[in-house]
Amino acid sequence: MTRILEAARECTILCDGVASPVRLTFSAGLACTKGKRPVGAEELYALADKALYEAKAAGKDRLVSAPIADLTAPPEESLVRADEKRFLFTGTTKG
Repeated sequence: MTRILEAARECTILCDGVASPVRLTFSAGLACTKGKRPVGAEELYALADKALYEAKAAGKDRLVSAPIADLTAPPEESLVRADEKRFLFTGTTKG
């Protein structure tokens, strides 16, 4: 995304009757997921939209990243207790 932002900064548009070229600015909101839980398109869109408005409020020509969608949700409940996990992965019951 930062490459797109840089490309927009470097872009100029020549207009008839205007002495200097017009320069572009670009603001964006970015949302992503790590795939730890299903995240729908609507949720990602809403997160990106909120980040875009934060970028616009902070000034022109910037990128704001939303919190990663599936890491901000409460953790899923596990059927395995912490001491059981420790035993399964280490062979011991004490940490």
